[in-house]
Amino acid sequence: MQQCKRLVFFGSILAGCILLPACGGDLSGGSSSSSASSSSGASSSSTSSSSSSSSSSSSASGQAALDHPFFVGNITTAGAVRSDFIQYWNQITPEVEGQWESIEGKRDEYNWAPLDRAYNYAKQNGILFKQHSLVWGANHSVWLNALSDETAEEIEEWIRDFCHRYPDTDLIDVVNEPLPGHSPARYAQKAFGADWITRSFQLTRQYCPKSVLILNEYHVIRWSTDEFIELAKPVIQSGYVDAIGLQAHGLEDFPADEIQRRLDYLWEKLQVPMYISGYDVAITDDTKQLQTYQEQFPVFYNHPHVKGITLWGYVYGRT
Repeated sequence: MQQCKRLVFFGSILAGCILLPACGGDLSGGSSSSSASSSSGASSSSTSSSSSSSSSSSSASGQAALDHPFFVGNITTAGAVRSDFIQYWNQITPEVEGQWESIEGKRDEYNWAPLDRAYNYAKQNGILFKQHSLVWGANHSVWLNALSDETAEEIEEWIRDFCHRYPDTDLIDVVNEPLPGHSPARYAQKAFGADWITRSFQLTRQYCPKSVLILNEYHVIRWSTDEFIELAKPVIQSGYVDAIGLQAHGLEDFPADEIQRRLDYLWEKLQVPMYISGYDVAITDDTKQLQTYQEQFPVFYNHPHVKGITLWGYVYGRT
């Protein structure tokens, strides 16, 4: 079966780096044992609270939160967590369940249930939970477009309500794909002006003070390295960004030694930890795909400033 082949396949990728739990290894490495979520028993369309947070704003640093084990994670499958997930991965990212449009399709009507399942699974199994994402131009509720002066208030409410419901979220892609020509959040730009990225991180730090806050982008490793550095530097200097997320799609023919050089260059210029936030190899031939993974994966895994890797799907044809 294709499905079983893929699971064995990923074991082969990792064999040179780590032992999978199913083979007697321990990927969890003493991961955070944060308490179970207050979100259990959530209805599928609960209404958001409008109460203000009592959380105090902290200027920089969730750096202490970076003290977690190196992880090799994956995403949910068609909005669900497969029963075999814990055998292979020690971090989970909801593929689409955590996006604003998925949760608040109508103003003030929240459907938390799918995200509850992923979050509660992580907490019950002692693995890391990574939220994807909070502020993203490609996936936001369309009702935002009709607002005039209330957009900033709605963004803050969305971030606040997420953080209140999932206070032990380990990592968050706060702003996703902000480079011009990618998917910058125009609604956030309208609400906050030129400093919209920094403001989004500031709000997330206020309401999710324990989480690792990540600036996430694609094509940084291969094509947009300098453009991303130019955008990221002032945001990182604000003190609210803990790490950068590097989507690793489209690297099939990119040499491993060049990946190493780009990672080194990003570290030299930005000096913040890195997460490989979406890695896959789009090659249909299993032997060639495996060879590419075996060449590239150790570069990510062994880099001293890469703190975790999230593969983007592990079931054939389901991502």
